[in-house]
Amino acid sequence: MSDHKAINGVVIRGLGNGKSQAFATVNLDPQLWPTNFAKGVYAAWVLVAGKKYKGALFFGPRKVLQEEQDVLEIHLLDFREDIYEQEISFSIEKFIRGVEDFSSFEDLKNRIASDISAVEKSLSY
Repeated sequence: MSDHKAINGVVIRGLGNGKSQAFATVNLDPQLWPTNFAKGVYAAWVLVAGKKYKGALFFGPRKVLQEEQDVLEIHLLDFREDIYEQEISFSIEKFIRGVEDFSSFEDLKNRIASDISAVEKSLSY
């Protein structure tokens, strides 16, 4: 996938907020996160059933939900399948931004759209 070490994990069920807000994510166990990486948004390559996808990865607390615990979730670009309980792998490629707080889901959606543009520019085949 890249020069970065691939991390394998099984997709788990999240709260479903991303799907309802137009940015569905795959959720993974946050314990998979390497301790030498900061919390925030990253461009990532994701391998699902042998096919490579661009991903906007988030690790940290979802402040818009007033959460304090960290989550690990990835929005896969151009992907619309149900892959719960399947193993995937991802490699962290480029830091996009740190964790931010948003006053509304609308503000968050606008920022995610910007993050996805940054991911698309950061990753090329």
